[in-house]
Amino acid sequence: AKLSKAAAKINKPKARGNALIWDLAYLHEYIFTPDQREEKLRFVIEDTILLLRASTGWRSGDLTGLYDVGCDFVDDPSLQVQHGVNVRLWDTKACKGAWTAPVFLPKLAQGWEKLCAYSALKTLIAALRDRDWPTSPLPAPGQASAEVDARRLMVYEPSKTQQKAGNTALLPLGESTIASYFKKAFLENMRGDDGKPYAKSFSPHSARHAVASALADMGVPSSIIS
Repeated sequence: AKLSKAAAKINKPKARGNALIWDLAYLHEYIFTPDQREEKLRFVIEDTILLLRASTGWRSGDLTGLYDVGCDFVDDPSLQVQHGVNVRLWDTKACKGAWTAPVFLPKLAQGWEKLCAYSALKTLIAALRDRDWPTSPLPAPGQASAEVDARRLMVYEPSKTQQKAGNTALLPLGESTIASYFKKAFLENMRGDDGKPYAKSFSPHSARHAVASALADMGVPSSIIS
């Protein structure tokens, strides 16, 4: 598969950083490819991780701060505006103990739903709505003086043994598990020209570099690629 030059980042490169990075188009192609998987919550979460990382380059750790109240859907049919969703994350690496500024993810045209992060978030929230979905109090996004009951979107189901024992509440995914989902879903299933899986050469964090490279190729100044 094609590799493209990694874009320069604002953060100083790590000593063992990659000089080359996989092309973001391959992640889009992988997501768009039809699959025969069962309709399980695990795969809905997995798809959301792939799409959000392909759209934003957010870190695995950043996605632990993805909550239902941080997603402001703009899709009222009476409004003559671009439909989509404004997403704020809670307590990220760059924004400790606070909400990030909103990032707008547009609703894509009909036929492109599989590549649409807006659609993925809609599907995920619908899949979680009737579950035993715990809440935790957080400041309301954009309203520091108010408090709301927030629900994590990156969650997993307790084991069958736990459920039989009466423990049905969804549990939060940690940073390492989110990274593992991305690795197993994409990096282990794509191969380079040498025939080796991407996972042999790239970590889940490489998605951030791939998005940065794609933005640089589109002419976005490196000073605003974060």
